[in-house]
Amino acid sequence: MESDSLKELYFQKTDDELLALGADEDSLLPEARPLLAEELARRGLSVPRSSTTRPESDTTLHLEENPAFNAPAKAGHILLALFVFGSLTFYLAMIVSRDLDWKRDLSMFALLMLIIFGPIFAAIVWATRRNLRKARAISRKRKD
Repeated sequence: MESDSLKELYFQKTDDELLALGADEDSLLPEARPLLAEELARRGLSVPRSSTTRPESDTTLHLEENPAFNAPAKAGHILLALFVFGSLTFYLAMIVSRDLDWKRDLSMFALLMLIIFGPIFAAIVWATRRNLRKARAISRKRKD
């Protein structure tokens, strides 16, 4: 639907019809919301917020506010990366400087890292996917 035809449609509606549309704004297309707000403002109307909406509890999930990417977490990730890569670089430099079967040592180190950290990262991936699925299921139930 074009914006001009939507403007005309909203212009023809009564105040009560516009207020009813404004109260159920989630049912509108994203393009229609600003046009409805514009018509409501032109008429000097405001949509009263319903007191029947459920207050948010402490357990409400906010997926858009991901705590894994806030500033302290980013600093922690950077420090962890510096420690891991610094340790790895130091270890590799020691292996090469000794020049004693460095290929065997390097392959053993890589295998050891895979054995130690592989299951840890697999568990993290599994838990993250499970929690995201639960969060999506909860948000779908709330929409229904």
